[in-house]
Amino acid sequence: MTEARRRTAAAAAAGDWPPELAALGSRVAAERRRMGLTQDELADRSGVSRPTISKIERGVQDVGVVALHKIAKVLGTEAGSLLGGSGAGG
Repeated sequence: MTEARRRTAAAAAAGDWPPELAALGSRVAAERRRMGLTQDELADRSGVSRPTISKIERGVQDVGVVALHKIAKVLGTEAGSLLGGSGAGG
């Protein structure tokens, strides 16, 4: 296991992730389901790996701006909307 994975696992086990990550993950998962996509399909279409999609949805991985925009584009929404802003879905 790499050091980064150990830190991720330790933070998740300790509940050290900000609640905003869990909220973001819930919105991503809800939009993905609304679109009728699996995590694999979202990963294929966005170019973000399936394990990363899974971690984002579980709120145990921070998401970069580029990945967030890729995911939002596939989901037909704006990155700001996924972050909890009032951006309109597409």
